[in-house]
Amino acid sequence: MFAGGTDRVQVVRVFRYDNLTVNSGQTLATTAWNGSTGAVLAIRVSGTATIAGDLVASGRGFRGGAGDSGGRMCGAGAQGESPSGTGGRSTSANGGGGGGGGGGVFCCGGSGQSPGGGGGAHGAAGAAGTGASGQGAGGAAYGVAALTRVFLGAGGGGGGGNCDVASGPGGAGGAAILLAATTLNVTGTVASAGNQGSTGGSYEGAGAGGAGGSVFLAGRTVTLTAGRVTANGGASNTSGSGTGGGGSVGRVRIECATLNGAACPGASGATTTPAASVG
Repeated sequence: MFAGGTDRVQVVRVFRYDNLTVNSGQTLATTAWNGSTGAVLAIRVSGTATIAGDLVASGRGFRGGAGDSGGRMCGAGAQGESPSGTGGRSTSANGGGGGGGGGGVFCCGGSGQSPGGGGGAHGAAGAAGTGASGQGAGGAAYGVAALTRVFLGAGGGGGGGNCDVASGPGGAGGAAILLAATTLNVTGTVASAGNQGSTGGSYEGAGAGGAGGSVFLAGRTVTLTAGRVTANGGASNTSGSGTGGGGSVGRVRIECATLNGAACPGASGATTTPAASVG
């Protein structure tokens, strides 16, 4: 799951079915990434897969950075986790992970805005935090649009600390959903969104949003209800102090012969660029 000199391998179970129906009101969800395992929902169906319920990977990807603990520590927020690893307490981006908001800007004096963390990245860059100087930088985009390599969404940076109350931690990114069937019908939802960062105290920086994860769907015949397949970024958080930046969109790809009764657009050409939703 990690890049560079910290590459790790995870053995993933692929659930296999002759046919699969997820009824309305039912949910199949990934486990959350714990630093070593989790965060991948992989399903292969030899016949027909009907998704009227929900496939969920939202907020189960790379983890958001911690905020300052309060207690007049006035510390910086932690960077969001990304393929580069967990990071540390810095306003710089951690590869795709958002930077933490800077600490000690006012340190229990004055009423200015302690900086918010920077948004996590994946299909695009994350948004920087706002507030006093030392805002967390947004993460840098990574991965490939064709999803030949599948990544989790990066976490948002934690907010910067100002005084007694803890600042907001960043939101986790989205995880990965991989679903292949001969015939695939989606009238429910397939979602891998990033979480919004959390709010800190009145003068503490807010945590930033995590990035959307990865969704890969494949079938000879695919039918999707509009707007039901998504990998949105976690929204920015406008707390009483510095704003945590928004996380970026993730990546969605569809491989098929026909999509909603028409030819698939150039081997999924409409979804090979970073996309927040399909339909």
